[in-house]
Amino acid sequence: MPAKLLTAERQLGRLVQQLADAPDLAATLEAESTRREAWASLQLDGELVPLDDIAAAQIDLMLLPGPKQDGAMRAIMLIRAGEAMRRGLTEAASDTAALPFDDDLEDLRDLEDEEEQSFLPQAIEDAVAGARAAKADLEAFLAGGMIGHHAEAVPTALPALCPDWLAKAWGLAFGAPSVAELAAIDRAAEQVDSALSAKPGLSGAALALGRLQREGFWPEAEPRHGAFEQLRPHDPEAADRLELLLAERQKSGPGWAFARLIAPWIIGRACQLDGPAPWISDCLLLHRQAAARVGEMREAEHERFLCGALADGYALRRRRLPELRNRLEFWRRACVGEDRPGRGGGRRPGRGGPLALLPLLAAQPLVTPAWVATRLGVSLRAAQQTLAAMVRLGVVREIAGSWQYRLYQAIG
Repeated sequence: MPAKLLTAERQLGRLVQQLADAPDLAATLEAESTRREAWASLQLDGELVPLDDIAAAQIDLMLLPGPKQDGAMRAIMLIRAGEAMRRGLTEAASDTAALPFDDDLEDLRDLEDEEEQSFLPQAIEDAVAGARAAKADLEAFLAGGMIGHHAEAVPTALPALCPDWLAKAWGLAFGAPSVAELAAIDRAAEQVDSALSAKPGLSGAALALGRLQREGFWPEAEPRHGAFEQLRPHDPEAADRLELLLAERQKSGPGWAFARLIAPWIIGRACQLDGPAPWISDCLLLHRQAAARVGEMREAEHERFLCGALADGYALRRRRLPELRNRLEFWRRACVGEDRPGRGGGRRPGRGGPLALLPLLAAQPLVTPAWVATRLGVSLRAAQQTLAAMVRLGVVREIAGSWQYRLYQAIG
């Protein structure tokens, strides 16, 4: 067995076991992992959207005025698709309901009767109305085509990687597929089955992913060329700028991003895991230059590249897990003394204090008082007092905004 293949399979097994040994930690970090997958996938396609912008957009896209919304919306669609895929896709149309704004804006309006709501400026009221209209437009768009509203029926779970499952996943991530895209999706299901039958383990997964990322496999994919290697300047700074420019000009289209999105299920099936493997886009991002030309690689070269990237990415993730566990434990110890009855503005014990917020903060590193209030079911004033206490404790810091749109960021 080649060394890189053996190393990658060993790192995958150790990471899966590490996550299985700490299920609470794995569940807490699942949202962060999915957000990083969306961010890394956009990076690989030349979409330079900062992680903080994606996290802020998950609270409320109104915090990101201007063109940054486009990239943030694409990231959110990838995140919601990934979350739905991990829960399990069914034939029911309700899988498409997890859209941005679904809970946030409606819960904000539920604060109508509270005294803090009277301070909401008219501009924010107008923004809420605009965002609701955008939500309705997005729902109408995603409800078109194959993702329509069906008659009521008992939802049937779709087997992972079957054509219907793939089409549903595509629709959640990129919108209803065209006729040409549906044909490519059917071919993808056949290629995955063929590759995983031909080779075992990560060799089969590499073969399947290599076929799905061949030039011309997806109708939207633009041809890539070795222009960067030919034009690379000697100056490292100029080389970095050129690499980013070419990345923006040579986007791979939804097909390549889709292959990365379904890769955990391909790897999970190939390696006979109990479920999908961890996400892979952040692994590939460690080898971004090579990842840009996967469509040109031969079978053996692609296997070496993928196994090397996965080995490096999984090893890095394994090293991060103890650090994240220690960070969460530091937050918990810092918040224990603050979570006593009577210190939360009249809240009930354990309901809206710092300890109750910690699991949410681990999954969502950027929060606002309004977001915290809706998630914890407390008043806006209690949420503000909780966040102020966490600032004093060194758990979060205030970075922008005012009133309920004041933005706080987790430290570390």
